[in-house]
Amino acid sequence: MRKAFFRRGTVVCVLPVVLLCASGCGLPNLLVYPFADREAKKQVAREHDLTAERLLILPYAGNDVLFEYPDAGRQISLQVIQQIRENLRGRVHRVINPNQVARYQQSTLEWPNLPVADIGRQFQADKVLYIELSRFTLMEERSANLYRGRAEARIQVVDTAAPRGEESLYEGHVEVEVPDDRPIGTMEISEATLLQAILYRFAEEVVWKFHDHEEKVVNSR
Repeated sequence: MRKAFFRRGTVVCVLPVVLLCASGCGLPNLLVYPFADREAKKQVAREHDLTAERLLILPYAGNDVLFEYPDAGRQISLQVIQQIRENLRGRVHRVINPNQVARYQQSTLEWPNLPVADIGRQFQADKVLYIELSRFTLMEERSANLYRGRAEARIQVVDTAAPRGEESLYEGHVEVEVPDDRPIGTMEISEATLLQAILYRFAEEVVWKFHDHEEKVVNSR
């Protein structure tokens, strides 16, 4: 096993999306109804001040996920990059091309056994955003005709210049559901549209860790 900071999980695939943001909802306008409730919003402070001259986004995909989504890592990186461009301008100056990262992962079979910081240094990155997803599903549990997308992950920011053992600057957890209030019938929405929504929301949630933002107030029932 590689010298990782935490156990590897799975990464999901995302299709290209039209990033038409609805006010305060974080979903493309195309997907607002019926997913977004008109509820109160709250201000949430960032958890970490991510800054980087040259950032490497390093996703991991387990074999079970790669079997269905061979392009998983590259596609999720593209979504996170879009969120970084929109929300971390001036703080993250350059992100390494996900195509370059994907080629490295395909040609370097032993990369999962290497420390994240070492991989970052190979790309001359000063910071690495490592993404490990532990869950990705589109179907509602125990249902063959209801959708509810779910994605869950641990994320980590690594400083490639730090002494060994001190590289980790931040570790966090991300968990999203779409729709977040109820499942939706498979005849009401296409699988591709739901996939776009869950990956957009996932990338948004990842980058939310690094900037002040608004979140919907969830009412306990």
